[in-house]
Amino acid sequence: MITQKLDSTDPLLAFTVEWVRRLAVRLEHLDVLCLEVKIPPSELPANVTAWSMGKERGYGRARELIEFYRVLLKVAPKTDAIFSHMVPRYAYLSMPIALPFNLPVYLWYTHRQDTRELRMATAVCEAVMSAVPESFPFETPKLRAVGHGVDTAFFASDPTIVPDLPPVIAQVARLTPIKHQETLIRALSLVPHVRAAIVGNVPPGKDETYQTQLETLATVLGVANRVEFTGGLPAEQVRDLVRRATIAVNLSPPGLFDKAALESMMVGTLTIVSNPAFDGLLRDHASLLRISAPDAVDELVKAIKAILALPAQTRADIALDIQGRARTAHGIDGLMDRLVEIMRPH
Repeated sequence: MITQKLDSTDPLLAFTVEWVRRLAVRLEHLDVLCLEVKIPPSELPANVTAWSMGKERGYGRARELIEFYRVLLKVAPKTDAIFSHMVPRYAYLSMPIALPFNLPVYLWYTHRQDTRELRMATAVCEAVMSAVPESFPFETPKLRAVGHGVDTAFFASDPTIVPDLPPVIAQVARLTPIKHQETLIRALSLVPHVRAAIVGNVPPGKDETYQTQLETLATVLGVANRVEFTGGLPAEQVRDLVRRATIAVNLSPPGLFDKAALESMMVGTLTIVSNPAFDGLLRDHASLLRISAPDAVDELVKAIKAILALPAQTRADIALDIQGRARTAHGIDGLMDRLVEIMRPH
């Protein structure tokens, strides 16, 4: 397995550690090659060997590439397959080792961005895997939809938690325009007696003024006292905040099949989405919970008001119905079973 990073404290990539643990249970041995390793061997299963390209030691690109091939050459004789996680470049760069050792190469990729590197990787891979067909940016007969891999034990409902009052609407996403936090703030100005918790930071390299723009908008619309920007939070705090929320929203456009939406569904919080790729999970509830576009403020207002008008038991019943489908389709154990079956030597 080739991935970016093993670090259980990383706010974006910590989940990879759990992927490694769950995958290792199903394998005789798993070698994991990363740009950087920031986790002690004691935190990994005994049948996992973590290898680093040396980013944490300050290696430059040339030295990292040397380490990439050194490790691949070392482990190839005892390997059945090469699995690149989210980075197309690793898939096609591995071919000089994969070909002479007759190793199939596989890629996991869930993003709407279509790049030349992704096309190159797809061309050389035995198969490419994505959460749903809509989360891969182009059609290919090599595509296998395998689910998103959410930890269902961690993201589970807790009957002891009481929803916050006044009701809270939670949005968990990086602070970027494509996540459309602006839509929620505008909707809040039309729905009184409701608060919003916007969870996330501006990612590195993005417009640092975006949060200030959102805060200014909240002030102009007179809802600044009802909008909380929490910043990035540890996973447990995010999960518990969403558990206490009456509604979660995910306003990513088609092509971005966000795991955060699945996580809120799995903890039992009704989740409004704007991506039709979620319709298979929502089914009969799509008319209540899906709006037509990420910037459809009036539709979001209508959906929020409709949910708040429902009896608490009705909301709970709908949430439970969706939760069951989300866990089955996108739980981590189901994903790992499907990955192993696809990559198993035949």
